[in-house]
Amino acid sequence: MKVKHVFPFVKGIFLNRESVLHINFERVDSYFKHLSQFTNNYEALNITQEYFFAMGFENSMYFQNENMWLPIIEFEDYDKISPKCFPAVCELVFNLYPYLIEKSIEVNKLKKSTEGRVELGRRWLRSLPLIKGIEVPLIDVNSTHERMFKHFNKIVTHKEFRKFQNALLYWRLSYEREDFIDSILDLTIAVESLFNISDEQSLKIPIFIFHFLDTNKHDSLMTIYTLYQFRNRIIHGNDLPDIKTEQRTEIINVVAKILYKVLQNERLPETKTLEQSVYELYHNNI
Repeated sequence: MKVKHVFPFVKGIFLNRESVLHINFERVDSYFKHLSQFTNNYEALNITQEYFFAMGFENSMYFQNENMWLPIIEFEDYDKISPKCFPAVCELVFNLYPYLIEKSIEVNKLKKSTEGRVELGRRWLRSLPLIKGIEVPLIDVNSTHERMFKHFNKIVTHKEFRKFQNALLYWRLSYEREDFIDSILDLTIAVESLFNISDEQSLKIPIFIFHFLDTNKHDSLMTIYTLYQFRNRIIHGNDLPDIKTEQRTEIINVVAKILYKVLQNERLPETKTLEQSVYELYHNNI
């Protein structure tokens, strides 16, 4: 049995019997009726409704003669997967998070005023895009996406999948946050879920990330080092850091790169292997 979720960011059908990735279209009335009648998971229902309002369907190819046809993405039904993990892995694989970060920032700005909150409510009720001027991405699904979902199906069976899922969920939560302090703590949890390190995380994890990633290694190291500087100031209560939008976005991007590579590898980073890489690098340069 497959789990269905509305996913309004794809351009067309992607159906292949041998593929783990299936995208089809279903009428909005029958889809929501089925979901509300046959699911006991209200968390999944709420996520589906959230995506239903992600773009203005009345201006899209899916709207014809008052009948809305929703793009549906299907997943294998694994009991161990949280419903929130499905949109998180989609946002990672389809590279949607830059759009969602921008959208979240603008939505949170509007929430700070009464007029803004009224406008958000009006646009929500009319199924309009919540933010004017931010173009909603539409994705051409391809073999790379299919391959990444095959990796996802494999990593689900791994004994440490729970840690990967935890990292995905906190990473996704970080760019929905209005308070950047909360985002920093979310991103720290995401990184530490992936690396099995019990001490000196702020020193070891940036260095391990340098050795784990294949590109932009130095910049990524410095970005995660900055993450831990922020985290330490928050945790130790000396003073709260002034976190810039660009700094938070850069940290989210680096954590996304780490998650993407973990997904490609179908396993978490191996601490012993990374320790050996660090030892060899510094031993050879002595």
